[in-house]
Amino acid sequence: MAPGKSKNLSQLLKAKADAISSKERECVLMWDEMNSAEHDRSAQAGNHVLVFVLRGSQYNWRQHVAYYVSDNAVCGTQLSRIILDMLDYVEDIDFKKEKPYIERYERKIFYNYDTPHLLKCLRNNFRLHQMTVEGNNVSWDVMK
Repeated sequence: MAPGKSKNLSQLLKAKADAISSKERECVLMWDEMNSAEHDRSAQAGNHVLVFVLRGSQYNWRQHVAYYVSDNAVCGTQLSRIILDMLDYVEDIDFKKEKPYIERYERKIFYNYDTPHLLKCLRNNFRLHQMTVEGNNVSWDVMK
């Protein structure tokens, strides 16, 4: 599969969407950018990979739908464009949620969390940087 979105995959997913119930099509579009190890495979290979995955919210299924390779982390403006493009892609293949939010006091609330990733970032900050909390130093040595 080449970087980006695959037309062949979108045709297969569209056929799958037509064959399953609307409840089974309810899903979440997830993405993550990772540092990839360079193994001298190609002079054109980047060192970051941005991966998009669809995951069922009512049923246990997942499907990788696209990936992008870059030399550095994707900037916020470019990431925003890619995410909006991926949302259109997902809706075009009929994997959409009628109401992807909760309502509270007539306000739409969209939520997103990635607790394992937040904990990993917190751990990495403790390992790499000395922190001060309420005048006390917090270091990785203390955490061990």
